[in-house]
Parts: sequence; structure tokens; C-alpha cells
Amino acid sequence: MASFIGSIDLRETRVPFVIPLAVTGALEIVQLFLGADPFVVLLSMAGILVAFLPLCLNGRDLYSIAAMVFGLRYLGAALILKTLYLQPLQSHLFAPLISYFGVFLIMVTATSTILLVRSLDRGIDTFAFPNDPGSLRRLSICCFCVGAVFLSIFAGSASGTAGTGNGIGGIGIVAAALQYLLILAFIAEALRSLEVSDGRSLFSPFLIGMMITTFLAVSALNARGFFLNCLIGVVLVGFIYRAITWKYVAFGLAFIVLFTNFVTPVVLYTRAQKGMALTQFIQYSLETGYKAATNPSFLKYVKSIEDAKSQDISDVEYDYYGDRSNIGNRLSFIGLFDTVYQACQGTVPLGVLSFLQSLRGVAPGFLGLPKNPESLGDWLGWEVGLVPPGMQPFINYGLPMEGYTSWGWVGLLGYQFVFLFFLLWIFSKLASFRLVVPVSIFVFCVVQTSMIESTSDGLMNLMTRNSVILAIFFLVLHFLFFRGGARTDAARASVQT
Repeated sequence: MASFIGSIDLRETRVPFVIPLAVTGALEIVQLFLGADPFVVLLSMAGILVAFLPLCLNGRDLYSIAAMVFGLRYLGAALILKTLYLQPLQSHLFAPLISYFGVFLIMVTATSTILLVRSLDRGIDTFAFPNDPGSLRRLSICCFCVGAVFLSIFAGSASGTAGTGNGIGGIGIVAAALQYLLILAFIAEALRSLEVSDGRSLFSPFLIGMMITTFLAVSALNARGFFLNCLIGVVLVGFIYRAITWKYVAFGLAFIVLFTNFVTPVVLYTRAQKGMALTQFIQYSLETGYKAATNPSFLKYVKSIEDAKSQDISDVEYDYYGDRSNIGNRLSFIGLFDTVYQACQGTVPLGVLSFLQSLRGVAPGFLGLPKNPESLGDWLGWEVGLVPPGMQPFINYGLPMEGYTSWGWVGLLGYQFVFLFFLLWIFSKLASFRLVVPVSIFVFCVVQTSMIESTSDGLMNLMTRNSVILAIFFLVLHFLFFRGGARTDAARASVQT
């Protein structure tokens, strides 16, 4: 591995426990002044600190970041946003104390599972691509070209929004896995930029060009969430190698404002157009985006249309902030757990019926199990009354909530442990999460959203299909382009014993 990347010692990236304690404590004190229930405040603080504990013990390896992501998505973002909204934590919840206790248990289970998998990880870089600047550029170009092709196939298919690729046969399943290579292209180029600048710059002109090209493509293909996954890869590189400056923070905030107020409403507006050929849809999307950018009254009209639609969506007594904030609610799964818990009161756990429904979504066709068009989350929503039967908004349901709906409190913790354990264990065989090499960061980016948002069928798809396809691709790529390269043995020096 090249000098700068190979020189990082993760033991030096440990975060003193007093930092998350002080930040969380300050926000929780503000919550008490806002009238928050002291027991809710205590559970919120305890859950966040549990999730940040691996970062304090082990430094910025990918296992620590996985636990941190759980803490932020369930509790951390909620604490920050509720404080900014000047709302106490228990507001807009049906059963705040029980919900915060349930999420605290989820944090303990997730963090314990992550630490257990980490203890079994021996720090082996299975696909040890060389990390000199020339090899990183080559890896970036290869992955960008392959990923762009398969993203176009996957996003352009009618089944793309369902997330499996089943609707276009075997090529759809392959495309669903290999589209993620765009993320690796971003990561490799960001690492190359750090290497050639000796850690001073995270972005190169080539990376900026890839970002602009990908942004335009995903906007036209109605796949804006995928672009965020690519950016997460770059942010992870910057966070691990301590390369994020205030300049990047300011730029990121500006991008969030643009994404929230322009990209999201325009993409949601164009999504309503059904039955168009792919080329027609791309042309329509570009024309709509141009019109929204040059005509403020049209952009205002687009926003009003989407705001009106959001008031009609009934996936949704899930409104933790009282303003139908799509982004805020997506970042605050405490609200989702509260809604599912309330909906399940007075109902019988679904038991094995739920697992059979999950299997139908992932079982190979030759087994003869019927394929259902609805997502597992929508089906669970129908069963507990969250969504009117037949409505398919593709709601997020989440693995712990699926477990609770299926088996009660035992399922809440059991699903979280079993599926998260095997997800991390299998993908850490592709590239160790103890290492901070390109493939390791990439593999983490592939699973990080799914480990929070997906139900069991999505995780089984990742484990049984995507992991195998990615492994085969890396074998072929390594054989064709990197057989003579230096291995990344230096990276192992950063692994704690």
C-alpha cells in the first residue's frame, strides 16, 4: 500500500468517551428544559452512548462506524432535530417510554453483535488490490464504467424500484449487485486524491467530474438515493483518514439544501410519469429539471404538488416532527418503531407466516414459491393496519420492527442479532471491516443502508446473491488487471490486536 494510506494507525483515531458524553449530555439537558420526560431522556442518552462505545474503544474502523450509524439513525438524528424543532423527545409518539426502551434494546443488541463479529474478524484482505495512485485510478475507471452500465440497466427496468431486479430475469439480479461498483469508483478516486496530495485534498478534478456525471445520470434515471450512497463512500474516506475540513462541511450543507429543495421535489414529480420508454423518461426528466432551475414559479408548483401528495400518503402515522418531514422521519427510526409498536397492539404476532412471505421474495424460481408483487414492508403494513390493503408505497419497515411484528419482543432482538450477524460476517469475508482499504470501505457502503432500513428479504438478497456476484467480479478484475500489483500488507499494521 502507498505511504500515506498505509501509515494510518486506527488506535490513534479513538474518540475520547467524554466527547460523545458531553455532546449528547448538552442536547439532553436542553431537552429537559423543553419538557422532555426524564426517563425518555435517560434512555435516549444511554442508547446513543452504547452505539458510540466501539468508536471510543477501537477507533475509526468500519465496525465502529456501523455501530455509530445505528445510533445516529435511530436516536442521534432524532435528538438533534427534535432540539432544533424545540420539541420534547416524547412529542408525536404514541408510547414514548416503551418506544425509547425498545430502541435502547436494539442499540445494545446491534452494538453487541457488531463487537462479536469484529472479534471473529482476522483482518484478512481477500481481494488485495494495490493502492499506488496508478492502480487506484485504474480501479476507479474500471468500476465506474461497469457500475454505470449496470445502474442504467437496473434503474431503467420496471422492477428497479422494488430493489431486486427479478423483473428482468438473471441480468437484473446481476445488475442489482454490480451497480454498486460506482461507489467503489468514488472511493478509489478519493483515496488516490489523498495519496497524491499527502492527505491535503479529498477531491480531484477526475472525482468531481465523476460526481457531476453520476448526479446527472441518477437524476434522469430516478435513482437519486444511489448518488447519496456514492457520496457516503467519499465521506467515509474523509472521516477515516481525518481529511474532512470546514470547507467540505460548508459545501456539504449547501448540497443538502440543494438536494432537499430542488433535486428531491423534481425527481418525485417526474416519478409520477408512468409508461414512458427509458429514453423518453430521461428526456422528460432533463427538461423538467431545466425548467425548474430556470423558472422559480414552476419549481414552486412542483413543490406544492409533492407537498399535497405527502399529505395523502398513509404509510404514516409515522410523523415524528409533525410536519411530514420526509428526510427527518427517514433519519429517525424511533418514530417508525413507535408506529409499528402501536399498530401491533391488540394483534396476534404473524409468526412463520411473515418468514414465508419473506422467502417468497428471495427464493429461486425453480423452487416453485409464488412471487408477490408487493414489498415485504408493504405486506407487513397491510397486516397490522399501517397501510390500506393493496396500497404499495414501498414503506421502510426495518428489521427489528419486522421481528416485533412477527414474534413480539423475542423477534425484535432475535431478528436483529441473527440477520445482522450473518450479514456482517459474510461481507467481512469479502474484505475485512478491520481494514480501511478501498474494497473494505466499499463493502461497508453496500450494506450500511440495508442493515438499517431493509427487512429480512432484502438482507437475504444481499447475502445470497450480491455477495457472490461481487466476489466473482473481484476475482475476474484482480486476475485481468492487478495480478502483478503489490498487495496491501501494510494496511494490516493499522489493525488492532
